[in-house]
Amino acid sequence: MNKAFIFDMDGVLINDEALWMKYEVTLFDELFGKEISAQIGDTVGVSSKTIIEKAKSLGFDKSVEDTFRKWDDVAFEVYDQSNITPGIEKLGNFLVENGFKLGIVSSSRMSWINRVLPRLPFKNNITNIIFLADRADLLPKPASEGYKEMMETLDVIPSDTIILEDSNAGIKSAVDANAFVISLSENLIPNYKQIDIANAKAGNMLEVIEATKDWLESRKK
Repeated sequence: MNKAFIFDMDGVLINDEALWMKYEVTLFDELFGKEISAQIGDTVGVSSKTIIEKAKSLGFDKSVEDTFRKWDDVAFEVYDQSNITPGIEKLGNFLVENGFKLGIVSSSRMSWINRVLPRLPFKNNITNIIFLADRADLLPKPASEGYKEMMETLDVIPSDTIILEDSNAGIKSAVDANAFVISLSENLIPNYKQIDIANAKAGNMLEVIEATKDWLESRKK
């Protein structure tokens, strides 16, 4: 029987959330102006498309293309300076050895993900990636559309799927897709309150492996 493991990217595969927070204050002031920037709010797990839509609702009137030219430059800096999450190689090896199909559903743009993908030790085992920021036909997280499409693409049903998420928007998206959800807290920014609706919690990748082992054992019963 097919089984799949689907990753979020930011804050899961790569420890970049804290650096994003550092850059975003200045970036959003430059992109949207200080008055609009101050009203953007929490951006952890929120797609760039959603952020721009909110800025437009607050009066921002520049084109998406012009906005992304500057945003892309900052994104590349963030990803180049951020570390891949420790233990990801062990998790990847475990998943491949146990026959999981692998996918990524990220709120980021394709060009941003392609900055990270070559650094993943199991990149050649990733079957498909959904770039929600580039998909006008899919609602962003916390909607579950991206995860549902990924499960269809991987030819798996929710009960045969594990999703690894960190942000509240992502966790809600994964839970609403009816998969088994593991919430990762290792890379969260200080004082971020993670919602308690996931099926399992993990503080690091080794704990993700243990939660996955428990899930595999439960399927034998």
